[in-house]
Amino acid sequence: MTAHSSRVSRRQSIAGLGIAGLSLMLVTACSTKIRATTMENPPPTEAFSGFGRIVLKPVRSVVPADPVVLQRIQGNLDKELDGSLKTWNAGPQNGRVLTIDPVIEGVDFKDPATRVVLGPLTGGSGILLRLVITDNEGKTGATGYIGSHAWVALVQAGWQVVGVDNFANSHPSVLQGLARLVPGPLEFERVDVCDAQALAATFARHRVDAVMHFAALKSVSESLQRPLDYMAINVGGLLTLTQVMQDHGVHRLVFSSTAALYGASPPPLAEDAPLEMANPYARSKWMGERLLADQLLAYPQWRVATLRYFNPAGAHESGLIGELPRGPADNLMPCLGEVALGRRPHLWVYGQDYPTPDGTGLRDYLHVQDIAEGHVVALAHLMAHPASFTLNLGRGEAVSVLQMIAAYSQASGRTLPYRIVPRRAGDVAASWADCTQAERLLGWKAQRDIAAMCRDSWRWLSAAQTSSAAPTPI
Repeated sequence: MTAHSSRVSRRQSIAGLGIAGLSLMLVTACSTKIRATTMENPPPTEAFSGFGRIVLKPVRSVVPADPVVLQRIQGNLDKELDGSLKTWNAGPQNGRVLTIDPVIEGVDFKDPATRVVLGPLTGGSGILLRLVITDNEGKTGATGYIGSHAWVALVQAGWQVVGVDNFANSHPSVLQGLARLVPGPLEFERVDVCDAQALAATFARHRVDAVMHFAALKSVSESLQRPLDYMAINVGGLLTLTQVMQDHGVHRLVFSSTAALYGASPPPLAEDAPLEMANPYARSKWMGERLLADQLLAYPQWRVATLRYFNPAGAHESGLIGELPRGPADNLMPCLGEVALGRRPHLWVYGQDYPTPDGTGLRDYLHVQDIAEGHVVALAHLMAHPASFTLNLGRGEAVSVLQMIAAYSQASGRTLPYRIVPRRAGDVAASWADCTQAERLLGWKAQRDIAAMCRDSWRWLSAAQTSSAAPTPI
């Protein structure tokens, strides 16, 4: 979402997927200690330690001086943070006051920019507290792969950003990297984009001029197994967001679509190429585009930039942010990084019988920073001109899987083993972009090559030490 200030700088809040739209308290953190007072039917309570002031709303909860209960609370916190809670010190004081001293991987509680959401929850057997790291960010999907890089590019271009995310497919530690890349205090809201009430409250708290919407499920193979989830989140979330925007008079949207809409159409693929939605993921994005097209017809004041980008790759050149999915890596480059790190024994190559020079699939890979910069110039054009538009973002060059393996081997200085297995259902032989229109309309052209993508990815992954289970070939 984006909001003008009196000068050229703007406040942007970008809407994305946050599946935990609880009404929680925001706290500005300045040390590592949280002190929370809880009791049966308590009045509104103020407590403080190194954090400063914390306000707890009334809720039925008890913290007895019981080590078993404290252990359960610790387990709940660790579950909430998806294993990022490395350790803590906890002990009852006067039987009713619990002091928690958490050590969260990648989060510096001594940094005044770090923000924490603390809320008491009722639950069985004394599981009472919910701790959420909401350090600096500002988009929905703000802590995700493309959203986090767009956050940096937006601030560098003079925008102020309010982020909306839920860490559904990202990690709280991403925020710490962003805090090192983006100067000044940042604003973040943990909200589910499918939760209309919570999203509306977010819009009410911030003056918004425009929205960048990154939040979506995005795995082709997974969409074949979870089609209803893909429609509920990718289409339902966009529907909710559009309605909230309409209700709050916000009529500028940059929508992240996908080149998967083109299916097996022959490359190079221009924006007017035939659309062949071969899977629920592609169909969900097509339905999103149609929803927005209908909105434009009904409300002429709306302006939408739809960006169909090809295969994101690489990481920020600083090595501070990059692709860090929650589950097993699904994209080629993070899988290559995991092989290089020894986290996977080898890479599965799905098919070597395509009608291509080396028999493996050809794809158009695009550096994530080029994608982020494309979103920024699209937003600037949208704010300055009266027309909506749909554009491809890509490099316009085809790279095979084996070529990418060779490039990543060179970047990492390691020979990467791979195994050839049968093709995956739904994969096409070749897909690359015709980006003539993006260069003509926006003056945008990808600047970074495959070597830079591999180098930046390796820098990020070797520092982040990410891991995931190796998939079973299909």
